[in-house]
Amino acid sequence: MHLARRSSSSTGIRIDGFIVVDFIGFQNVVDAIGGVPLCTREDLQDPDSGLNLPAGQHVLDGPTALALARARHNLSDGSDTHRLDRQQALVAATVRTVLDSNLLTDAPSLLRTVDAATSAVTVSGGFSIPGLAFSLKGVDPASVVFQTVPSGPMPSNKNRVEWTDEADELWARLRADNAPAPAATPEAPDAGAPAAGGTPGAPATPGAPTADAPPAAPPIDPLADRTPGETISSADAQVTCG
Repeated sequence: MHLARRSSSSTGIRIDGFIVVDFIGFQNVVDAIGGVPLCTREDLQDPDSGLNLPAGQHVLDGPTALALARARHNLSDGSDTHRLDRQQALVAATVRTVLDSNLLTDAPSLLRTVDAATSAVTVSGGFSIPGLAFSLKGVDPASVVFQTVPSGPMPSNKNRVEWTDEADELWARLRADNAPAPAATPEAPDAGAPAAGGTPGAPATPGAPTADAPPAAPPIDPLADRTPGETISSADAQVTCG
């Protein structure tokens, strides 16, 4: 109730239901789905959380996923803000793992996962974990979007953050039941624009040099720091390093 009143007064949005997952609950869910595939593009280490992941392809078990979720020291600037980025990326990869597998259509596997979840989470009255699980069938990973509130350093104390003006747009979208605005992506080059020394709209000559072509965009690193307010979807989760 206190959470609902605080949310309503700050954002104009009332929270009608909630799910609280503790550390052990998250660990159990990851193990119940057989682990979470994830690509790390650099070494990640935090002795305080027990994290020691070399760069490369991994299938995170429950304890390792929990260590990644808790890690903060020796990573980025050590802030909770960017730890939240990594937590969102991890949860995005977890959701993608569930949606890409046959878990939601395999009744025994689904029941094991639901049992692991219901034994370690707290839900508000009237909320059904099995109902939520069954409702995920057919959901597109790109439709599962995570976003932090747009924020920046507080002028009076650089060690604290405060909401920026863009936060008002986020709350307005949520009050209108609209999806978060997608992250900005670079515009594709105009297909009709001439290449160096070429003719507008002319097809490329097979075998011709492509040195003047724009370089391909590097693969997204979902564990990298994001600007507060930037979105990430489960479709962005890099479950392989390919």
